[in-house]
Amino acid sequence: MNHGTLRRDQLGPTCLCLLAGLVLAAAASANEAAPSSYAEQITAENAGRLRVGGSDALGGIGDWALGNGVLCAVVSDPSHESHLTPQGGVLIDLVRCGVAHDEWITLEGLLNMSRDRMLGASWIRADPDRPDGSVALVTGARVQGLDIVTTYSLGPDRPDALRIETRATRLWGSDGDERAFLFGYVVLHGRRQLAPFSLQLEPDGSGVRPAGSVGFAHPTVDPEDMLTMVQAILPADLHVLVGGDRQQPGVSYGLQLTGARLVSADGSERPLPFLSINGESFTMQGVFTRPLYFGGDGGTGQGGIGLLELAQTLLMDLSPGESIVLEREIRVGGRADVASVTDQIFRDQPLVRGRAAATARLHVSTADGTPVTEVRPAADGSFAFRLRPGKYRMTVLAPARRERALSFEVSAAGAELGELSLPDPGWVVLPRGRPMRLVFSPASEATRVRFGDDLLGFRVGDERYRGSQFGGDVSLSGSPADPGRLAMVPGLYDVIATRGPEFDLTRARIEVTEGSETPLEIASPTRVLEHPGWVSADLHVHSEWSDDSSFPAERQLAAFVAEGADLIVSTEHDRVADYAPLIGRLSLDSHIRSLVGVEVTSSAHAGASPHTAGHSNVFPMPYEPLAYRGGAPAIEGRRLRDMMGDVRSLPGDRLVQLNHPRRAGGKGNDLNFFTHLSIVGEPFLPSEPLSAWPNQVLLEPSPDTGLRDLDFDLIELWNGESMAQYRAVRADWYALLLQGEFRPAVANSDSHVHRELVAYPRTYVRVRDGRDDDEAFISSLRAGRAYGSSGPQLSVVLLSEDGQRTGLGGLHLGSTATLQVQVRAAPWVPVSRLRVYANGRLAHEGPIGPASPAVLRLDFPVDAFVTVEVSGKAGADYAIVAPGFQPFAFSNPIFVDADGDGSFTAPGLPATPLPILDPTRTD
Repeated sequence: MNHGTLRRDQLGPTCLCLLAGLVLAAAASANEAAPSSYAEQITAENAGRLRVGGSDALGGIGDWALGNGVLCAVVSDPSHESHLTPQGGVLIDLVRCGVAHDEWITLEGLLNMSRDRMLGASWIRADPDRPDGSVALVTGARVQGLDIVTTYSLGPDRPDALRIETRATRLWGSDGDERAFLFGYVVLHGRRQLAPFSLQLEPDGSGVRPAGSVGFAHPTVDPEDMLTMVQAILPADLHVLVGGDRQQPGVSYGLQLTGARLVSADGSERPLPFLSINGESFTMQGVFTRPLYFGGDGGTGQGGIGLLELAQTLLMDLSPGESIVLEREIRVGGRADVASVTDQIFRDQPLVRGRAAATARLHVSTADGTPVTEVRPAADGSFAFRLRPGKYRMTVLAPARRERALSFEVSAAGAELGELSLPDPGWVVLPRGRPMRLVFSPASEATRVRFGDDLLGFRVGDERYRGSQFGGDVSLSGSPADPGRLAMVPGLYDVIATRGPEFDLTRARIEVTEGSETPLEIASPTRVLEHPGWVSADLHVHSEWSDDSSFPAERQLAAFVAEGADLIVSTEHDRVADYAPLIGRLSLDSHIRSLVGVEVTSSAHAGASPHTAGHSNVFPMPYEPLAYRGGAPAIEGRRLRDMMGDVRSLPGDRLVQLNHPRRAGGKGNDLNFFTHLSIVGEPFLPSEPLSAWPNQVLLEPSPDTGLRDLDFDLIELWNGESMAQYRAVRADWYALLLQGEFRPAVANSDSHVHRELVAYPRTYVRVRDGRDDDEAFISSLRAGRAYGSSGPQLSVVLLSEDGQRTGLGGLHLGSTATLQVQVRAAPWVPVSRLRVYANGRLAHEGPIGPASPAVLRLDFPVDAFVTVEVSGKAGADYAIVAPGFQPFAFSNPIFVDADGDGSFTAPGLPATPLPILDPTRTD
């Protein structure tokens, strides 16, 4: 299901359109104290005091800082691209001053709520000496006949609120420009990186109204479905975006629409109705450009917006000289809960006090069930939050499925709730100093394991979206940073310890009793496979430093160590990050090493790339800590070839890897490059020549560099667990190989959260000498001396009659050869089937196993490339350890010079399309 997945890479092409024509379609610490109030541009000299810290802090030299000693913000320079537009001038960082807890991604404007009408800025200026004592940054642009000016200000009267005013004025003489019937903005929180809690406030701000107050339980929304979009509209004016559960220090953001009005050319004003929609990855608010003619609670829209109200947008536009004014405030909470924001709004209301488990979450609603707030107790279990007098209900949730419900009443003097006791969990004391992943399997469904649940209950429709750490296992790196114990539901558990596919499994059974600690006594897995001369790598990994994850980088590295892999590449979205310092601080250097990279993520439907340029990894990359996004390449509104030209002009050797280029089932979105080819909006056709339409756009050279969109270095053939997606991309890969365009294939996890196994699948790269030699690793990967695997280890060679051995990526000389395929695997990784392909045709299918290697005689009438796949059916242990995966490995090709001219000549596409070139193939 796709409820509410309005990501930066999928804001949706069509959202409300039929009746209304409406398309909804780490940072450096401060080296010196910043002045109490400031508005100025960040330079190399002042970056130490003006940049903010936190997992999502992106601002750097050239951006603009705003602060008043309470809140500190950064607005990007117009020359710096944003998430959804090639222009900047948008809010990218926001913290409480002196606290490194930035998890804000972006706030971007959009006209007519259309993905294709994103509103960046063309200019920015600082206003540090305003008459009212406030400081401000002011941005502006002229778009579609509108003069749009946005002011970000911090004032002495409300020092804890960042005020944002946007004024859009219709210019005289702009009659031919697009109608303006809706004006709004979107906050991105990809894959529930922030969890939105939505409220409709009473006019005096003292409490909430039921109509728009849904808390964490949002209506079903699908950007592709007009009806669900209409049904998801709420009159909510406050959205509290709660930060990651395990990120420290915590944060939450309260985005409140405080005013929306139409200002006529004569200066008269009228209030405007608004709408609000939330999904897993976005929070949207929009304002109609004229009052409603009828419906919507007397024209205000406060009673809800439906088809009747949306139909009226067909009659709406701004006339020359008219303006709409949007007023918003953002508050920053110092905890990852709702109450740290609502307490600022309900500041005059009495306090509710008590104590609960420090790990609990308190969900508060009115007596009739309308959500009001959510509270996270302090480390000592104490809590205090504000509510207006009245009757309320509370649900207390704590790890190990502990729950308690109660009713209470708040008087003018407040309420004392005392100790909110819960049953004691059982505690499992974990092994120390030993890396492994522990998989817990309960003896009964009633004691289902739920580690890492943030207990927010965030959902869109019927689908619940868990936090980044949710899962049924725990990863240990062997460092002191590992968790010491786990709270669990009392019961009997089977535990499996794994260190990845090169190790055996160990087991234990434990009985967890209420209120007691049970030491987990389990042996460390032992290595059963050596692979000398090969490096196991995951070339596509994310953490809290990406805009769609709140999974702590420390825990992602622990998970990587636990899986026994060698090399991790940091590929955060549009941000260059270096894992090496954290690896050093955690003393993990003896287990793993890292390369600095970035995932260049194209999301804007603009400029030379109206359908985006997909997603690509670049590594190794230079890390520039003071630069915007750490020095990540720009991509928005540009073709893939333009970005590649930039990174190849940098000193040193690096690789560009095309990520997840096609989605299974044929339908893709912005992140799947081969489903739209950037400029044409049509998919790559594997059964057609590169010279045919639309494939030919891949061959168009840049007038500046001569590079083509096709000139990436690697292709991500296998991403995560999906074998259907593997087969879809395989069709593209073989089509390129047949036409002489060899791009070595790799396998990666693309892990963003704990339940997405890092290093499954992985890429094994041949590095004969010096496993720590980055240059040798890059060179070998570029040559295709690699294979992808979710467990099996491969040895694939072509043996000539005179005994010459040719391995992966090499060139075999001669028209005959003996293919030798050996597979090795840990006992819990079953492998039973071998497929051999020559020039994309199935040349052999048969059994294979660790004790039964395959030896095949192959004849080549023409030059050829040979690839192999091995697979097995997941047994019980494999399914528990690697859920969703199957044992599988694929090789890069060995090339064959059959005609003796000293090189491989691609055979071209056959006259009759090969079955393997069908991207919808299921085998």
